[in-house]
Amino acid sequence: MIFKLARGCMPVLILISAVGGAIPARTESPQPLGAPRLTAPPAALSGSAGWLERFDRLDKERWCISGDSYAPFWATDGLGGRWNPMAVSVEGGSLVLRTEVGNRQVAAAEVHTCQSFGFGTYEAAVMVPALNGVISAMMSYVDNSRTEIDFEFEGRDAAALHTVTWTSSDTKEHSLHIHAAAFPGTWTRLRYEWRPTGVEFFVNDLPVAHHRGVVPSTPAHLVFNVWPTDNPEWGGPSTDGAAVMRVDWVRFTPIAVLPAAASSDEKR
Repeated sequence: MIFKLARGCMPVLILISAVGGAIPARTESPQPLGAPRLTAPPAALSGSAGWLERFDRLDKERWCISGDSYAPFWATDGLGGRWNPMAVSVEGGSLVLRTEVGNRQVAAAEVHTCQSFGFGTYEAAVMVPALNGVISAMMSYVDNSRTEIDFEFEGRDAAALHTVTWTSSDTKEHSLHIHAAAFPGTWTRLRYEWRPTGVEFFVNDLPVAHHRGVVPSTPAHLVFNVWPTDNPEWGGPSTDGAAVMRVDWVRFTPIAVLPAAASSDEKR
């Protein structure tokens, strides 16, 4: 999950990919807080191995909360603290992750599916915080980034969204999407479609990136977290305060993958 990127200000709407050049990014403004949600929670799946989570309660058979048994990767360069299991709750029908920062000491929030999932469509409606010095994320992750697929929001840049795919801690493909409006304080629908041939990312049902160069294949946990930084080029300098991420609903729909055709030698 550790990812650092140095970049300057981006005054225009572009999408930058680690594979290939700059291409136009289509954007759509999310809805303001207090307006109806972007979409009603989707219908429950039938006849499928997928699932829909509406967060009427915290289902501890589906969701595991990070705590002291998991050393925080972000506790470096003067930042200290822990994953705080009490920082994850369900309130008013939404999952709430509340990360507290004070004098560079952090009680951070993270939740992940207890089970791993593979190729499929991953969707959620989220509201991310604006506190400088934090990263808010929705991702698939396992085994030191053997599989990692990220939506990452920077506290220092309210319109920036990073989409990243990894197959190891030093092998990645990255795109930067600059949104038409700030993400914090709004409900935003996120989706990525993970197939053997690539990962396509969507914001409010509009495509923002398609990664074909670095495509993981190992089943992974779906993760939501809010974690600290102290880097002016990634997340921003550490700032005291509370950063609250809300997740209204989550849906996973598996994608059937046909086995590869046997070669003529294998058929003999």
